[in-house]
Amino acid sequence: MGKWVGYGAVGVLTVSLSFYCVFLFIAHAVTVLVDPKLRTQWRGMLAASVGWLAPALYVGVIASRQQFQISWIRPVGPSFPFEFVFLQFFGDGYFSKDGQVAPLPTPGEDFSMTALAILMWTAAAVGAVLCRRHFIVRLALPWLLVPAVAVIGGSLLTGGNYYLPRYLTFELP
Repeated sequence: MGKWVGYGAVGVLTVSLSFYCVFLFIAHAVTVLVDPKLRTQWRGMLAASVGWLAPALYVGVIASRQQFQISWIRPVGPSFPFEFVFLQFFGDGYFSKDGQVAPLPTPGEDFSMTALAILMWTAAAVGAVLCRRHFIVRLALPWLLVPAVAVIGGSLLTGGNYYLPRYLTFELP
């Protein structure tokens, strides 16, 4: 039970620093439910959920009164796949505006970012296939997908603009 107390304490600190980190807890919960060896640990994780969800609720209530702070974020649009696959991980502060990357990267930087993105996504796909039975895939795949699906889905369902590539970068593997 001690590890779950520590996990809950980490949740308090983590979610207090970045609200979107609450999606890490949800991704970890998916891993606990999917992994047969961890499935018996769900009670401890449920107890630790207070450490993750309480600060998320507190920050969420405060943030809901400050929507003007994120009013400049554009809605999820046709450039989303490019933003997720490329800019979120390899863009170094760039964003997509009207289908163009802004600010314009330097000539060598554009090539190196593209080459790195292709190399890393290829390595990730090959690694996931080769290691599909290993725990790391059951941990990393929900970690990669749950936060993105939650934020983008929330943006599309509520009409809010919550997705900005750099907001999710800090909680993804």
